[in-house]
Amino acid sequence: MNWEEILKSKLGAFQMEPRDLNLYRMAFSHASYANERNTESYERLEFLGDSVLDVFLAERCYLEFPELREGYLSKAKSRLNTSSILSELAESLDFNEMIFLGNGQSFDAVGLQSIRGDVFEAFVAVIYLENGIEKTRQFLQSLYAPYFERMKNESLETIFGLDYKTAVQEKLHKIYRTTPKYKVDAKIKEREGVRFKVSLWVDGKKIAEAEAMTKKKAEIMCAKKAYEEYFKVTKVEK
Repeated sequence: MNWEEILKSKLGAFQMEPRDLNLYRMAFSHASYANERNTESYERLEFLGDSVLDVFLAERCYLEFPELREGYLSKAKSRLNTSSILSELAESLDFNEMIFLGNGQSFDAVGLQSIRGDVFEAFVAVIYLENGIEKTRQFLQSLYAPYFERMKNESLETIFGLDYKTAVQEKLHKIYRTTPKYKVDAKIKEREGVRFKVSLWVDGKKIAEAEAMTKKKAEIMCAKKAYEEYFKVTKVEK
């Protein structure tokens, strides 16, 4: 298949077809190629695509992670908008065979990764210009779905370095205007040392408990349980 046939095939997989082939060709034109032919490269389209992608990721993070406050939502969005991931998405669409580079141009692995990411953003821009935001959203959602699913199945602490004690304290203050209290229920002597049994209390009610070899670790585990379990089943009522 020639370049045009390959493009139509890729778009057809998402129930789309190209209207302006020159615009799509621009999206795949590196500056080195464009300069040789006195045409425009993908850079302006990349600028637009980056903004479209940013809106999509902000919206999806807001909807997918209702428990996260603004700071962690920003971290989630940033994690999903890296050069590495954009390059992976471009590779999943087999963009390598479609990119136009100048004669004799060669790039190392990092350079090629960056170019693939740039091309992906430019491609998103053209889809947006030709099909509108809803079709663009559907296109991006189909590609990003595995990434969101993976993040939802990982520990928030692993993903964001989440400080569970702070997160619990902020939630309790926001919902109940109160603060958590940690209580050492027992110190259990073991061969390895002393195991601390700690519980987390809110307004006289125990909402979580955990055991660990240090008091600090036990408190963090309590906070983690409260964050992941208690706040998911407790109504937000005063």
